[in-house]
Amino acid sequence: MRRHLLTIILLPVLAAILGGCLATSKDIADLQDDIFNLKSQIKELQRNQADLLGRIDTLNSNIAILNGQLDESKNKMSSLNESLDDIRNNLSDNFRNLNEKINSGSVGVTFSMPPSDAYRLAYNDFVNGRYDLATTGFRDFLVKYSSAALAPSAQYYLAECYYALGNYDRALLEFKNLLANFPGSDRLPAATLKAALCYKQLGNSAEARKYLESILQLYPYSLEVNTARAELQNLGR
Repeated sequence: MRRHLLTIILLPVLAAILGGCLATSKDIADLQDDIFNLKSQIKELQRNQADLLGRIDTLNSNIAILNGQLDESKNKMSSLNESLDDIRNNLSDNFRNLNEKINSGSVGVTFSMPPSDAYRLAYNDFVNGRYDLATTGFRDFLVKYSSAALAPSAQYYLAECYYALGNYDRALLEFKNLLANFPGSDRLPAATLKAALCYKQLGNSAEARKYLESILQLYPYSLEVNTARAELQNLGR
């Protein structure tokens, strides 16, 4: 009787223990599967990373090659620009020498340069700082082509040449010639401003102020209006 009772008591305990062991074994098997899958994923990521690093190295190499080609192109472009400048300057000098010979009568031919070419030669001297040559070119242009479309610009840059040379009296005269002789030119606001600056350089603040105020009245939407306001403030408007 006691043995039978002991068996009845122990059977549920053994069943519980065996069930726990079985559950634990299944969990371990599932965990092992998860670990295997995780290792597989890590290996795949490592392969992908190696492939990506290889592509990055290839891309860096291509970028280095392109940078080298770009530097070479820049050097060639710089050399080409220098060559073009030399050619342009040589042509300018040759045209000028030929024109001087023709004007002096030492060459027995009749030569008429198109207005645009004559203007371009003088302007090329101006932008390269050869103001003495530029003044000669612009004066000759205005004598020969006073009614040409480029005449107002030639007059303006003639005045700018004298301003750059520090000859403010002559610059003022030439800016005023532009204002008087080319009333419809789009150079008027700039010429008015530069005339005011000439007066300022010459110590005539009253006239400078008058010209600056005329810009505000006549050309309120011009590019020069902000400079005119600043100059008026400097003069103590």
